[in-house]
Amino acid sequence: MAIHARATRLVQSNLVLKYMDKHLTLPLDREALQRGARGESFWCYAIGVALVMINRYKFTGGIEIEILKSTLPICKGLSSSAAVCVVVARAFNRIYLLSLSTQGEMEIAYSGERACGSLCGTMDQAVAFGPGSAVVMHFDGDSQHSESLKVCGDSEKCIYLVYADLKSSKDTKTILQELQRAYPFPQTDKHIALHAALGEENKKICEAALAAIHNGDAKQLGELMIQAQELFDNAAMPMTNALKSPKLHTILKDTDIQALVFGGKGVGSQGDGTVQFVARSLQHAYQLVHILNHEKKCCDATIISIGKNTQPLSLITRRVPNELLDAASPIRYEFQPHVEEHQNESRVKDEKKVKRVVIPVAGLGTRLYPISANIRPKSMLPILDVTNGPTTTQVLKPLLLYLLEDCLVRCDFEQVIVVATPGEEEQRVNEMLMAPSEHMQSKLKPEQLEYAFSIQQWRDRVHVVGHDTNGFGHAVQLSLSELQGESFMLLLGDVMLYPKITKSPSAINVVKNVFLEFEAKYCVLGVYPVSKAEAENYGCVNGKVMLTGSDGYKVLSVDVMVEKPKTQQEMNDLHVDKSICEDAEYLAVLGPYLFTNNIASKLNGAVSHSAFSKNRPEIQLTPYIKELVDEKKVIAVLLSHIQPLDVGLPLEYCKTLRYLMDSHLTQ
Repeated sequence: MAIHARATRLVQSNLVLKYMDKHLTLPLDREALQRGARGESFWCYAIGVALVMINRYKFTGGIEIEILKSTLPICKGLSSSAAVCVVVARAFNRIYLLSLSTQGEMEIAYSGERACGSLCGTMDQAVAFGPGSAVVMHFDGDSQHSESLKVCGDSEKCIYLVYADLKSSKDTKTILQELQRAYPFPQTDKHIALHAALGEENKKICEAALAAIHNGDAKQLGELMIQAQELFDNAAMPMTNALKSPKLHTILKDTDIQALVFGGKGVGSQGDGTVQFVARSLQHAYQLVHILNHEKKCCDATIISIGKNTQPLSLITRRVPNELLDAASPIRYEFQPHVEEHQNESRVKDEKKVKRVVIPVAGLGTRLYPISANIRPKSMLPILDVTNGPTTTQVLKPLLLYLLEDCLVRCDFEQVIVVATPGEEEQRVNEMLMAPSEHMQSKLKPEQLEYAFSIQQWRDRVHVVGHDTNGFGHAVQLSLSELQGESFMLLLGDVMLYPKITKSPSAINVVKNVFLEFEAKYCVLGVYPVSKAEAENYGCVNGKVMLTGSDGYKVLSVDVMVEKPKTQQEMNDLHVDKSICEDAEYLAVLGPYLFTNNIASKLNGAVSHSAFSKNRPEIQLTPYIKELVDEKKVIAVLLSHIQPLDVGLPLEYCKTLRYLMDSHLTQ
């Protein structure tokens, strides 16, 4: 269940809200928002959050928020008001680059709802953690903390919850106002009873419910729901007629439903909003969905599972298999075998999938001194690129930023691990990913602000590891603990892999596709044709063509690898046959590299050996790739359509800038 929305920054200082036929425009000023928040508008909660925002921050412009889709029933006790408030807080956060954490968004959402006169608590703002998340929230006065819900590890013990919209009405504001009269200090016997029920007695039930979920005990959880409902009815219902909830209690006592469930109760602040049940099995859950939707005048009945075979609180379905609609026939739905088969298949695919990229950027950059004394790591050197918005704009950006965008935006990897020298260099990398200051934002052009916002959308997928390194191989080894045995891609932090032809495949995607075509059995190197003079600066390989892929790229079995060849014998061994490449004599390895976990044991062993060595020599990467070459575990793909652009040498960096300038001027 979720609310899906789109936010847009506006030049005019207005708040524009849209959902289906409900449209509202208000000026972003305090008086207008105060009136709107205290009104009876459908949008009052959203306006309340906007009011909190302008009280805390200064905005140059406005915002439009359009709710595109909602699978969350509105005003039914399922925290829909909190969800709307979180949507608005998150929209402001992302559009105006406020750098708020999820906890910060929750706090503003809560303050916004309170600004509307709602006496809500802070629990509902847990919706900020997103659909599919399950959290346990602990409260003690004004303090609170959250932790993940622990589910049962036994695959046979899955709990199936069913939620349904009662298609009636509830008055949440009245319910909360009347219950709040008992707080903070009880004045009557009713108040004392409510404090006990919602305090220590409720805490015991919650602790028992958490234990039932952890143990996969559906029966115990259902019985605890019945107990909780009785406790609430006895203590809270006398506080207000709004809690009489005739439809809720009729559904809870229905004998047809009771035969399918272990127990049930109302949701949230109760009232005739939403009902929840613990079904006896998945098959019973499907039958319950059908009965609630078609016979008991409810709607949107939904099955949610808790257990090992599914993500905590994951949506299963709203549809009922046809065979379950015939009450006279035996239930034939086979759930468990299908889940196991799907999981096994997913696990195999997951092992082959390449999710993460490593980019080492540690190092002094001595070959670029003295500029490297001021710009370090050297991957922070500026290069020329373009942004593709309504208009194409040239932009100077750090090379590292280009590499991150290549991985996370253009090639959609899940994460990039950047290994940097701790301290100042690590800080510079983190600062590159931060939102501009408020003063800087006020000076930037709209297209520059849009670009700054685009970085905030993926920056959480960059993990910067600050660690002193002893060579390039050691920098790669430091990332292995983060990778947990996965295959991974490696990029050089001082090389830009630039397509010679616009819209041609990126080097990253070509290497990844070759890796998967060979079923993740080989390490794959991206290689490029170079002259003899250039070959002396790089690691080079030679081998035989295994095949020419359907996309035209030549794949070689690597037989020889030499780091920065110097001798005549090395040059002879590396000289490539004309059948491989007519344009050059040698093949340089400039990445991407795609490694299986075979490299891990070799690098780990090298680091362990170095720790006991007196002089601690630098740990390079090439010697351990050469070991894999000797074991026939390395192949290479010739990337003639890519222009590798080096920034690690003064003259090469100047050539890079010249090449990019000429390239962008001709586009």
